[in-house]
Amino acid sequence: MVDVTHSPSRLYFDASDDEKWLVIDGLQRLYSIYKFMDNLNGNESLTLQGLEFLKEYNGYKSEDIPRPLMRRINETNVTAYLLRPGTPLNVKYNIFKRLNTGGMELTPQEIRHAIYPAKSSDLLKSLAEDSVFVKSTSNSVPTTRMLDQEFSLRYVAVAYYGIEHLRDDSDQFLNDTMQWISDTIDFDEREKNCRSFHEEVDCAYKIFKQYCFRKLGRDNRRRPVNKAVFEVWMRALHELNAEQRKLLVNRADEVRDEFTNLCDSKTDESRLFVQALGSGDRSYYPRRFTYINKLISKVLQHA
Repeated sequence: MVDVTHSPSRLYFDASDDEKWLVIDGLQRLYSIYKFMDNLNGNESLTLQGLEFLKEYNGYKSEDIPRPLMRRINETNVTAYLLRPGTPLNVKYNIFKRLNTGGMELTPQEIRHAIYPAKSSDLLKSLAEDSVFVKSTSNSVPTTRMLDQEFSLRYVAVAYYGIEHLRDDSDQFLNDTMQWISDTIDFDEREKNCRSFHEEVDCAYKIFKQYCFRKLGRDNRRRPVNKAVFEVWMRALHELNAEQRKLLVNRADEVRDEFTNLCDSKTDESRLFVQALGSGDRSYYPRRFTYINKLISKVLQHA
């Protein structure tokens, strides 16, 4: 059991690799200590500022601190908690998440990137950089905090890993998908995934144009890109063959009209769809896909 109580004197490391420890919590503190003591290497050290106690030392550098006090600093113990090899990745994820309290908090995808094998992130990055995906989202999905890679992960989760694997929450579902990618997808499979993703995003863009992966309304207002809308349409299009996707593109006006009806919350069916789309409850999750599959079947019957 790892104590994940946040304390300034406690540092947490992923020590799975004996040659290279990964800082889970405490990087900023470690860096500050290092820079304060860096005068030993002939470099400019940090200056103490904003001290709550011992205020007389504000403005001091490490070389200015009296020797008795500096000796106490050098002899101060720091408690380090190590995650040893064999610690389950989901345990690591939860520890990262619970300790993610100071400075700029990591996004869930940034945590996954840090703890899961690089092979998983490599595939997600390739998908996120797809030119049609960037165009279909109007370049509005941020890359700086790996939100674009979370979209990629959601695609792999619903299209390949399978929504039947969703157990308690979406975080666990996406974590399991990261591990599944690493365990099962080789280079050839990765190339196949990229081609499928490109074709399916391209189909969605041809149908919805500038409204791609957004809720639709009769007011024609362009709403933000929506993760749940992205999931339901990408899974639905993934399950179709090329000819069926072509038929949907040819009947794009009807698809958009039917999807607008589902999003407008004016009928019992649309209210239930919007509820399923916005709910994080496990029992609602499969329902959102059912509505889109029904919509597609209706359109294809008219073709």
